[in-house]
Amino acid sequence: MDRLSSQKLNVWPCVHNLGWLTPNRGLLWRTLEEALHDAIRQKIHTSIEELEDYEEGENLYNEMIQWTQTVVLSWIREYVGNNGKPLANEDINEWSIRLEKTCADCFCRIRVANVFDIVADYPDSLPAVLDLKLVVERTGLQSHLATSLQE
Repeated sequence: MDRLSSQKLNVWPCVHNLGWLTPNRGLLWRTLEEALHDAIRQKIHTSIEELEDYEEGENLYNEMIQWTQTVVLSWIREYVGNNGKPLANEDINEWSIRLEKTCADCFCRIRVANVFDIVADYPDSLPAVLDLKLVVERTGLQSHLATSLQE
């Protein structure tokens, strides 16, 4: 997980080389930014799904946040810019916040989908329970968790 590689993300360096990933360029930028965010969301979601070993006592949510803030944000710094100039700090901060929200949402939805296994494996799954508690609070998806527990 030390690189941001995915078939859907391989196109972005080419788009960058064309000069299309320049912030504040109107409709084209907004459309491409949304497509880029969707591709990154899918990569984050897939990466979280691949982390299965909550029995090890690790806080996987914090690990994923660290990964998004280092690997993913570095990738964005490299490929999203203003005609070869680095992104402004405000743009980096905006992407950082967006990535953290995306990570929390993906993490919460995946953990909620596996809540039966998490409950069944308790107390071994305590790290997963703590991660779930944290992301449910951050995302406001308590009703999603409640619905899942009722099913």
